[in-house]
Amino acid sequence: MYSHRVQPIANLLNQLCRFHVQLSKQPASNVPVLNIELPCTDGKSSLVLNEVRGPAIINAWASWCDPCREEIPVFKELSQLSSGKIQIIGIDVEERKKEDGINFAAEMGMSWPQLFDQDGRTKAAFGMGIPVTWLINDKGEIVYEKVGPIKTIEQMKDLVQHFLQINL
Repeated sequence: MYSHRVQPIANLLNQLCRFHVQLSKQPASNVPVLNIELPCTDGKSSLVLNEVRGPAIINAWASWCDPCREEIPVFKELSQLSSGKIQIIGIDVEERKKEDGINFAAEMGMSWPQLFDQDGRTKAAFGMGIPVTWLINDKGEIVYEKVGPIKTIEQMKDLVQHFLQINL
């Protein structure tokens, strides 16, 4: 039903923005690691991507992206349903100003940690186009990548069940 690939997650974040994200001390083994450290939108901390261990979902978005805006309610519902079983991390990409992303996240009620890619460093990992969503297993591997919006909570629940083995 789903096609997917398993690969390292790439360095995303080092300390996690005053939020509780489980980090391991070692990157996923036997895989190349991109050393990408991104600041949190609060400006006080940062995180290295390959330190994230799942179950986790990383979502790249931008305030000007209509499909990104459309999928935010799904992530909000996921955040409520998961009750801490899944880490959700947002990455604001391709903004003209950091404040645009901060204001968008506040307006949309995005209560999970948000990072800011100010200079496009994540393009090599995420590729062209947004939104992009990665499901990350407990080894720090990307077990599923979705380019484009996740349109319904049912679709999200199916993906979480299939790839992260978590029933919501």
